[in-house]
Amino acid sequence: MFFAELGIRPDAMTAMRNPFFDLKFAVTLALAISAIAVSLHLSRPEASLRVGRGCWSFRPGFLSPGSEAR
Repeated sequence: MFFAELGIRPDAMTAMRNPFFDLKFAVTLALAISAIAVSLHLSRPEASLRVGRGCWSFRPGFLSPGSEAR
């Protein structure tokens, strides 16, 4: 509905050339993958609140190259 009302940004092609445009999707993807991994772990009846290091270490490891490029 939002897109139908406002349409595409006038400077969409310029925004796509910016490296932060790609970084925005990388950050969103890293956070989504981490949240899904933790949610799947905690959704099991035998799960404890002590989540393995794999779920928590993925996000900082994935985001560090992007923050260094900034």
